[in-house]
Amino acid sequence: MKILFVYPSWTGDYGIIAHFARRAGVFPPLNLALLAAICEKEGHECKIIDGEALGLKMDKLVQQSVSYNPDIIAVTGMSPFFHKTVEFAKKVKQLTNIPIIVGGQHVTIVKTEAFDDCFDYGIVGEAENTLPIFLCEFNGSKRFSAIKGLMYRKNSKVFENGTADPYNDTLDNLPWPSRHLLPMNKYRMGTLHGRLPFSSIQTIRGCPWKCIFCASDQLNTTKIRMRSPKSTVDELEHVVNTYNIRHFNFVDDVLT
Repeated sequence: MKILFVYPSWTGDYGIIAHFARRAGVFPPLNLALLAAICEKEGHECKIIDGEALGLKMDKLVQQSVSYNPDIIAVTGMSPFFHKTVEFAKKVKQLTNIPIIVGGQHVTIVKTEAFDDCFDYGIVGEAENTLPIFLCEFNGSKRFSAIKGLMYRKNSKVFENGTADPYNDTLDNLPWPSRHLLPMNKYRMGTLHGRLPFSSIQTIRGCPWKCIFCASDQLNTTKIRMRSPKSTVDELEHVVNTYNIRHFNFVDDVLT
């Protein structure tokens, strides 16, 4: 299957502020790159379009997405920018009937409230296990009722299968994110030696605390999953040797 992962630009509506937002640093969508790596491991053909890094306006992003002619489009979006994800999906649907699946923090928290008519499928919770199972059914018998964490439409009715089980295995068993699908030369951050290329990396998932201002109960972030030092260093070395990148942003909830 051809799977297109899309991250719409969110700074395009902010005029001159967008310039300074991009100067502060455009972060690679590590979540999409990880899911793409999992799908590639399953034998699927994957592509990522990072509209923010490439500075693509919405119409251009939609045009490129449709012209790729994927079997399915996967999108995500955090709460402050989720309206851009909805806008993208609606414009795609105006041109074609390519199925669209949505996931991410916003969908996980508000569930069907975020399941706009422009979306065909949605994943509530962590997608590392659910997405490959869904793609197998999507490409086969389409028996979606037993897929935990999936939202879908059938005969204009919305079905919700609860929240996906969290990824319980060690993070060492996940593939490295498919950075080869990202425009790695577009991600730069300010350093003592100027704006230099960087990449994000994750060594631990979760946080032991339960702060009242955090959505940890909905996002299951109090469940700790860790990587081994060797796995982390191997990935760091791979990025250094492959992309000549020597600056990293650790996206761990709690680094220490």
